[in-house]
Amino acid sequence: MRRFVFRLSLAALLLPAGIGLPGALPAWAQEVQRIAAVVNDEAISLYDLATRTRLAIVSSGLPDTPDVRRRIQPQVMRALIDEKIQAQEAIRQNITVSDAELADAIAHIEQRNRMPRGGLETFIQQNGLDRNSVMTQIRNGLLWQKLVTRRLRANAQVSEEEIDEQLARLREAQGRTEYQLSEIFLAVDSPENEEEIRQAAVGLAEQIRHGAPISEIARQFSQSASAATGGDIGWIQKGTLEPNVEAIIDSTPIGQVTDPIRSVGGYYIYGVRQKRMVAAASPNDAHVTLSQLLIPVDGGTNATGRLGQKELAETVRDSVSGCADFGRVAKELGAPPPPDPQRLRVGDLAPRIREIVTNLKVGEVSEPIEVDQGVLVLMVCQREEAQGNMPTRDEIAEGLVRQRLDLLARRYLRDLRRAAFIDVRV
Repeated sequence: MRRFVFRLSLAALLLPAGIGLPGALPAWAQEVQRIAAVVNDEAISLYDLATRTRLAIVSSGLPDTPDVRRRIQPQVMRALIDEKIQAQEAIRQNITVSDAELADAIAHIEQRNRMPRGGLETFIQQNGLDRNSVMTQIRNGLLWQKLVTRRLRANAQVSEEEIDEQLARLREAQGRTEYQLSEIFLAVDSPENEEEIRQAAVGLAEQIRHGAPISEIARQFSQSASAATGGDIGWIQKGTLEPNVEAIIDSTPIGQVTDPIRSVGGYYIYGVRQKRMVAAASPNDAHVTLSQLLIPVDGGTNATGRLGQKELAETVRDSVSGCADFGRVAKELGAPPPPDPQRLRVGDLAPRIREIVTNLKVGEVSEPIEVDQGVLVLMVCQREEAQGNMPTRDEIAEGLVRQRLDLLARRYLRDLRRAAFIDVRV
């Protein structure tokens, strides 16, 4: 069975071969429709729980054994309860999802799964799935996303000063290690479920070590906003996580996951994808668009002629107002027309020229440079600084907003969960 990166209720996959709809088997129907949990005034059936458990197994590549189903079922139940709470709150806040928004979400799912347009419908039909169940699952996810954006995003904005502070920390961190990480977060809302959550985290880490992809495990079980991107949280600089967490990550080989780490709010599992040194870009990797003006010397090596042309070149510095002005000056001096400006990598220039260009500002004329043909002056028309592996301001802002919104959303869900009536019966 193909793996998919979205959460669906795959009810039909649980029907044994040769068995029709539940209505044909009253005893079986009664069993699967038995209430597994009540969330406020809505029920979750055993059928819902079984189909979601099957989905988690199929999409994450876990072995479909009674032991695996038993171990992941508590987390599946928790996900169902959270989804129910989220949808109820969204509806209470008058959040709705239009048919057009649902269609866009389906198109995005098909794109992520490399399906052709209409591929999800084909998948549903080919596997005999309950279309209403699939669409409800997608719609509920959109409801929560819109609710979080409407209620919390304004409080997650970051200031220019915060971006400046993060940039300063990154510059100070040059030469230190940074990690490209994936995460799985399981929340602990009360001391009563501490051990249950810890054991679930241990089981997930073990399944990943046995080959289950961390991205699919994150999508199915993680309670962090990064679950939508398979747990990917990008590059994290050393010094931004808790010291004990960094020590564990530092000792974890690339391609491996950590043991569950107890932190504020719950347990984290980190997948270490890459490690590298934080480094600013080398000046040699910058690109410049360079214009040049050659003032030839009559007599080639005549010292007097060179001195006069060098003094003439000095006067050029005060009379040129830009790269385009080199042509005018050349004409006035009777010098050869300058060639078209060239875009060059600084590191590819001759050492002597490289040293001059590295420190030359855009629009500034260089000191006269003696060459075999005469005296040369240069101007940088445009400079493109290399980025290295330092993030841009926009990337920093996006990361800070994402972290803040994730924290606010988790707190929001925690408060909703604490206020809800939840009766788990299995």
